[in-house]
Amino acid sequence: MTDDSVILDNNNLITRCCNTVFSLTLPDLQLNWMTEVDWATCFSIHKYQNDFITHGETSITRIDRNGKILWNYGGADIFVSIGGESSFDMYDYHIALRDFNGSIYKIDYAGKTINYVESDYYKQKPATVLLKLEKPWWKFW
Repeated sequence: MTDDSVILDNNNLITRCCNTVFSLTLPDLQLNWMTEVDWATCFSIHKYQNDFITHGETSITRIDRNGKILWNYGGADIFVSIGGESSFDMYDYHIALRDFNGSIYKIDYAGKTINYVESDYYKQKPATVLLKLEKPWWKFW
């Protein structure tokens, strides 16, 4: 099992916290740079060639070793899967993504869409009331 929140890059520690990626020198932990990679949160950071790819809630972002954003990629919904499937996987020639709606994305390492399959989950299921209250909400108090 690998830790996808910390990367050792030469004499630098690359890590994430909330929606930001940080580069710290080793061993004194002086800040080299920090970059906001997602407006919500950053779930993981991965080394790719001489750069880094981040899996954020709202975007996938590629940054260089100096923290400069090279590109970011957003979908129709957040990159989180509620069905237990993986929402982010890196392969040799592409990144596979799944959003909250179940739509599937395949992008290249330049941040361009290779394939997109829109989920028909919400088209198949009629809108239903998830919770039926026994009395009006204002009478609970």
